[in-house]
Amino acid sequence: MTTSTTDTQMVRFLFDPGCPWIWRISQWIRDVRRQEPLDVRWELYSLEYVNRANADNPYLPMLRRMRPALRLLELARRRAGNAAVDRLYLALGTAHHERGEDLGDVAVLRRATEESEIEQALLTAALKDTALDDELEQQYAEIEQTGAIGVPTLFIGDAAPLTGRSSIPSLAVRTCEDCGTTCCT
Repeated sequence: MTTSTTDTQMVRFLFDPGCPWIWRISQWIRDVRRQEPLDVRWELYSLEYVNRANADNPYLPMLRRMRPALRLLELARRRAGNAAVDRLYLALGTAHHERGEDLGDVAVLRRATEESEIEQALLTAALKDTALDDELEQQYAEIEQTGAIGVPTLFIGDAAPLTGRSSIPSLAVRTCEDCGTTCCT
């Protein structure tokens, strides 16, 4: 990516907080952001929705159990903005991927909100507001129209999505050995 030191490149970064592969790539994009002028826009892309057609997938119950984490991230985006999502995803990802904590556990979500300086009222609202599921479903449908098929998916500027399926040469769509979902690794 070529930019001058004054140009900031916008990157839409689609993620599911439970995916170990996108967690690793999120660490990479954060590192790039420290070195290059990037405006990373964090957007949810639920692997539960991606994988729901396969009812026999043994990981679907785990993905469904993480839905409150997705609701919390969406509500944080709506009420506190992208920087809040960045902090909250960092706290959730550290809890889940580095400490092995369950993103379906309310205590884990509570600690993540505290660590990321998110109001506890957002967690209470996210746990109760099932209408957020409809919003997440709508966002998923809109993203699907772009050609995205899983995570990682990045949109750099106005370009077509970079996905493991077609645009990121070192990645290929397959079933994730860590979580058993369809993702790009």
